Amino acid sequence: MNPRWASPTLFALSFVVFGVLEGLTWGDRAAEFVLPVVHVVLLAFLLFWWASADAIQRGARLSTGTIVCIVVFGLLWVPFYLATTRPARAWVRWLPKGLILLALCFGGYLGVLSLFDGADGDS
Repeated sequence: MNPRWASPTLFALSFVVFGVLEGLTWGDRAAEFVLPVVHVVLLAFLLFWWASADAIQRGARLSTGTIVCIVVFGLLWVPFYLATTRPARAWVRWLPKGLILLALCFGGYLGVLSLFDGADGDS
C-alpha cells in the first residue's frame, strides 16, 4: 500500500472512528480519558510511519527534531513538514494538501460527533 495515500486516508479515518466511539460513549468518564489518549498514540504512530516512508521515498532520514515534532505537535505538524521537506517552488502544491488534510480530519470528527448530539436525551 502506497503510504502517500494510505496514511492520509488512515488519519482521516481515525478521526471518524474516534468520533463515532466518542459519540457512543458520551458521558462515560473512563472513555473521556482513555479514548483521546489512545487516539493521540495511534496518530503519533501513523504520522511516524508516514513520515518515515516519505523520507525513504525521498532518500532522506528523519531528524531528531522532526521526530520530536511528530510527538509534540501531531497532525498540526503535517503542513509544516510538507513545506520544509519539499523545494520552495512546490510549497504552493504541498501546503494546501496538508491544510486540506487537517480540515478533513477535524471536519470528519466534528461531523460524525454532531450526529450524536442530543442522542442521549439531554437536549
